[in-house]
Amino acid sequence: LHCGWRGVAAGILEEAAVRLAGLAECSPSSFRVWIGPGIGACCYPVGAEVASRFDPDLAPLAGGLRRLDLRAAITRRLAGLGVAEASILASRLCTSCRGDLFFSFRRDGARSGRMAAVFSRGPTRPAGGGSTRNDQERTFS
Repeated sequence: LHCGWRGVAAGILEEAAVRLAGLAECSPSSFRVWIGPGIGACCYPVGAEVASRFDPDLAPLAGGLRRLDLRAAITRRLAGLGVAEASILASRLCTSCRGDLFFSFRRDGARSGRMAAVFSRGPTRPAGGGSTRNDQERTFS
């Protein structure tokens, strides 16, 4: 699921969660979520109109600019759906800062390449609370 500020503000996360939970016959509280690399607040200045669509602490005024922390906005909305903080993993990589690793339309304009993302229904946690292979892969730089 790709969602920029417009999608997040319009409720795309909530809509997707309801649909996915319905298809999987589960609750969003059972989701394990990875927020992949995306533009960081460091590189995401927004105007007052965009900032007004989010809680004030998600787009604070600093140095005359408001910088939107979209990662935090997504995390907050997921928590609002009942997804536990421990079940939300977020990459700290900024796609705008890291031109050596990522495409960024905001940084490069129309000449930018494209990225893709994948999500799937993975194995459920074994009875008794055992770990899965992904439990060892929790740190993202």
